[in-house]
Amino acid sequence: MEMHGIKSYGERLQFAYTLRGFPKLYALSHRIGVTDSALSRWFRSEPISMENFAKLCVELNVNADWLLLGRGQHSLGAMHDAPHRKALADVIERMADNDVRNLAKFLDEVTTPAT
Repeated sequence: MEMHGIKSYGERLQFAYTLRGFPKLYALSHRIGVTDSALSRWFRSEPISMENFAKLCVELNVNADWLLLGRGQHSLGAMHDAPHRKALADVIERMADNDVRNLAKFLDEVTTPAT
C-alpha cells in the first residue's frame, strides 16, 4: 500500500517516526543503540543491517513488510505484541553475523516478486 506518495523505505521510516511522536532523532537512535547520523542515512533509504531494521520495527511498532516494501498496513496494531517483536529483535541481535546475512538473503528471496 503506497501512502501519500511514499515510495521508499526511508520515506516510510520518516512517516512512522513522525507518527510515533519522537521529539528528536536522539530519542529513537538512543533507544535502538545507533547514532543520529545512522538514522539520518536510513531516512535517505541508505543500507541498514537486519538487526537495526528489526529494532526499528519494534520501536516504531510497524510491520516490517510495510517498512521495507510498502505492502500491507503500516501498524502492527496493539502494543501487547511488542514483547514478541522485542524477543525477535533480541534473537537477531545474538545471531552470528553470517547467520544474519543468511537470514537477510532468505528474506530478500521470499519477498522479491517472481518475474
